[in-house]
Amino acid sequence: MSGAILERLRPWLFAARRAAALLFLAAPLFGGGTITYVARETVEDPGLAARLAATGGAEARRLVVALSEETTLPGVDLCIAPGSVEQADDPDLARRFDAADVLVLRGGSFSAWYRTAYPPGRRSHLAQALQDFLEAEKPIVAHGGACRFLSGGVPEPWEELERWLDAKRRNPRRRDSHEARVALGVGPRALFDAGDWGAGAPARLLDALHRTRVDPGFLFVGEVALEFSRERGELRVLGPGEVLVLDLDRARRGKRSVDGARLSRLLEGDRWEFAHRRPVVDGTREGQCPTPSGEAAAAARETELTSPALSSWLLEQAADPRRQRRIVAAGRRWSLGWDSASALHGEGAKASVTRVPFECRW
Repeated sequence: MSGAILERLRPWLFAARRAAALLFLAAPLFGGGTITYVARETVEDPGLAARLAATGGAEARRLVVALSEETTLPGVDLCIAPGSVEQADDPDLARRFDAADVLVLRGGSFSAWYRTAYPPGRRSHLAQALQDFLEAEKPIVAHGGACRFLSGGVPEPWEELERWLDAKRRNPRRRDSHEARVALGVGPRALFDAGDWGAGAPARLLDALHRTRVDPGFLFVGEVALEFSRERGELRVLGPGEVLVLDLDRARRGKRSVDGARLSRLLEGDRWEFAHRRPVVDGTREGQCPTPSGEAAAAARETELTSPALSSWLLEQAADPRRQRRIVAAGRRWSLGWDSASALHGEGAKASVTRVPFECRW
């Protein structure tokens, strides 16, 4: 094929490749077993720690694998240096993984895990051992950065892609902050720990979802985990913390805006069903659906929008749906409303809030 013809076909080839990637992201590969995503590397809450330790049963044999430059770590059975081809191709990995009933993964980032498991042009023994473990439908617990690797697709920051995967932007003039990537193709999409993102985490998560169309996004707040049932295709919240869900499935995406998105606050026992793309609240918290009796827009206020602040703001909106909350943070204008699909479950700080419409412009 001549260079001139290839150049004319390049935009179409790129569009076809992107469409295929998005189609794959829209249909994550489910199976049996569970994957538990833990927001933090170290769990201090006794109840959550005990729940995680009981994964697979009291007699389960656990293999703890960490992606770390350290050769040994407390409580870790196997440390693999990020990007180490020699350690990732250790033929003994298959035996060690096969002998375990529960696999625990710690540390790293999506790109670091990907570069280690998939050296350029091939898959390592580590990648094959992970795939075999998943096919055996044994439970996996993933902490911190390992959460992203065990997902059906994730918006990965370009700094990480450039650092670990030597990725190059197809169009140097575009400065997108993230790109959608897939590794093993299992589990839910867009898992983020609030601690990783720091102040402004909700805005950065929203930007990642807006740019890549990986959706929905789950933002961890505090000591919390998400247990994913691959068979049922649903997530369940564990622990005393909370999870904020940003659902952009039917949102209208402008160049610098998102309209008609939905925000939910889920607590322990609450679930997210992927088949119906909806939150399901623990039945012990009765649902209330107050109807706004008028429109009284609150004045916009300047603030630093952290994950806990967004959670508090959501509870305020649920307590008084007649007012439209507006907030300005880092040049972004957020607005929360209320409609017939929105609901408050429970009272005070222990209340779940589901499907609140929001807009954001920047």
